[in-house]
Amino acid sequence: MNVADVSQAPEAYRDVVWIADTCKLIMGIGWTANYVGMIRKSLKDQTYAMALLPLCCNFAWELTYAIMYAFTTSLEKYVHFSGLLLNCGVMYTAVKNAPREWEHAPLVQRNLRLIFVLAVAGFASAHIVLAKQVGPELGQAWSAFSRFFGSLVLVPQDIIRYTYWKEAHEFMGSPMYIWFVTIFLILDGSYGLCLWYVRRFERQNAAAGKLKK
Repeated sequence: MNVADVSQAPEAYRDVVWIADTCKLIMGIGWTANYVGMIRKSLKDQTYAMALLPLCCNFAWELTYAIMYAFTTSLEKYVHFSGLLLNCGVMYTAVKNAPREWEHAPLVQRNLRLIFVLAVAGFASAHIVLAKQVGPELGQAWSAFSRFFGSLVLVPQDIIRYTYWKEAHEFMGSPMYIWFVTIFLILDGSYGLCLWYVRRFERQNAAAGKLKK
């Protein structure tokens, strides 16, 4: 897909495009580490590392923008295709281990593979329709933020694109896009604090249990 062809960018943007590319590469490395961690956790605990429907939506996004609406630059192709390959591992461990988590619901347990297929197909159709409705670039951007795709490096990348190449990235200044970025930063930024609080609570409960014994 022709997402903002850099050859048509203003000279000012081409001078700083390496910063945006570096952010994209860091984002890819971060998601690679995330997927590897999810696969490792799934294999170790014999479960899936993410809720089923968000997992299917995420996989459908990777399918849509790594294959059907593939980017034109080598870097972005590499980032998205490597993400898709690792996501196949995430999906494999989920399909393999999901039945153990649904022993309390035999109907769901017996039809998990069908649920996975239908969910991925349904979400993929939504991503494709969104891309056709607003264009692949906007579709990729909105659906990416909807699943909080990426990491903190997305913000400077978008700032650079909006500042130096505004005519091709006008949507990044819209209220909805700014709202998505703000919520993304709040949720991602609060993760460390929430994890610390939960871990502290678990340690306190464990210590209290030992004292009772």
